[in-house]
Amino acid sequence: MNSRLVRLNVVSGVIGQFITIILNFLIRSIFIRYLGSENVGLNGLYSNVLGVLSVAELGIGSAIVAHMYKPIADGDSKRIKLLMNIYRKVYKTIAWFLLVMGFILLPFISEVTKTYNGYYNVHVIFLMYVLNSFISFYIGYKQSIVIANGKSYVINKVTMMLFLPIALCQIISLVVCQSFYLYMTLILINTLSLHVIFLMYVLNSFISFYIGYKQSIVIANGKSYVINKVTMMLFLPIALCQIISLVVCQSFYLYMTLILINTLSLNIIIARYAKKHFRNSILKRKKLPNQT
Repeated sequence: MNSRLVRLNVVSGVIGQFITIILNFLIRSIFIRYLGSENVGLNGLYSNVLGVLSVAELGIGSAIVAHMYKPIADGDSKRIKLLMNIYRKVYKTIAWFLLVMGFILLPFISEVTKTYNGYYNVHVIFLMYVLNSFISFYIGYKQSIVIANGKSYVINKVTMMLFLPIALCQIISLVVCQSFYLYMTLILINTLSLHVIFLMYVLNSFISFYIGYKQSIVIANGKSYVINKVTMMLFLPIALCQIISLVVCQSFYLYMTLILINTLSLNIIIARYAKKHFRNSILKRKKLPNQT
């Protein structure tokens, strides 16, 4: 990892943590004022329960990320896919474990919260917390490949881009609506949106990594103009669609989908061109890992 990425990761992490601490303190203060100490206690109780259940992760994520550094540096796609498959299976197992344990604990929630005198349904709120944790583990494992690539700043940037408007909406919901349900719904939207964006980002990077190597073969054969030509042919209509999606639909998901379409289309066209004109070079490239 070069020094520039290290600086980006550190600076974005520090700024992100500072903003998160300030906003969480503000949200918690408003939460106490408008929903009362009993609901704060309920919030703390459920957070602690899910925190204990999340211990099932046992640091597996950090261990797998550490094992990814060398394969990524070596461009060993098979090893990366193997580690990601292990990571995916482990995290999805933990996600289902949390969901099942949540439903097992559900009948006992009334006993644990018998002193709660608020008017919110303690079972519904608990299920919303469980669902939030389930989403985090079920599709959150994709972040590992971003971290292992030394691009934690991407995670910090996206997290802040989502957290700021969601935090504002939470403050408004607490002041205007004074609703615990709406507060939790916004947390669920934030968690789901965050991981969907990371999923799209990783998919875009995956396409470039696993298909894009054929561009180097085209360049090595002195046909860079083909890549430039295809890039411009795709970029102009995609850019127009992105502008329309931002102005008319104002949708970040549609914007990211168009980037995926552009990346996938470009690499498929170049791959087909390389296969047609430089088949021997591709076969030689594929055999190289087995010879070493």
